[in-house]
Amino acid sequence: MKTSYILLLVSLLLLLSGCFDTEDIPVYEDVEGVVLLNGEPVANADIHIRNHFNPGGFSFPQDPLEDYSFIFNTPTDGQYIASLFRHGADTVYATFFDARLEFGQNEIQIPDTLLTNGIVGYQVSSPVTRLAADLFLVNKPDSTLPESLPFAKTGLNGQFLLNAAYLALGRSFRTGSGSGFEVNDSLQIIIVRDEQIIRKEEVYIAPDQSNFFEINLD
Repeated sequence: MKTSYILLLVSLLLLLSGCFDTEDIPVYEDVEGVVLLNGEPVANADIHIRNHFNPGGFSFPQDPLEDYSFIFNTPTDGQYIASLFRHGADTVYATFFDARLEFGQNEIQIPDTLLTNGIVGYQVSSPVTRLAADLFLVNKPDSTLPESLPFAKTGLNGQFLLNAAYLALGRSFRTGSGSGFEVNDSLQIIIVRDEQIIRKEEVYIAPDQSNFFEINLD
């Protein structure tokens, strides 16, 4: 029987039980930027991110991930919906399951293409109640990012916006094992065009001020 938690980071369990140490969290504005090629805006490019969790580098390995699934119990036979949302969002960004389930223990698979780097959550609900919900960390290898749902996309003017609440900058989390980590203010912005990574830009996100980055591909 598979674990009842989502399997992430090469079988490293990193189920987030929620934020802690909420006092004195820095206030971050949304991160904005523009992607240019030879001075011209690059439209419809996919924007992915990767957080730094410790000074000097990423704290988790980037290896192929095989499975995104979780197990939960349903109180009755009926229709159930499973959706994904980003940390800090009040709406879901994808519904990946909507079907009848039998009473008892059930397992649902999350499509890999719907997951992008950062703090993501899932929820399972019926028409009358919410059965399960939790946050988890996604840190996918570069090789799988071009096939994944992007964090954001550039518009016709080449500009993009990264919602600060979704980035969870400055927030601390506790893992299922009881340890913890903090999402710090170093961020890698990854640009994908034509299913290829064409630029990775490392930036520092300062609190209490606007953050705008011009990324030139030439």
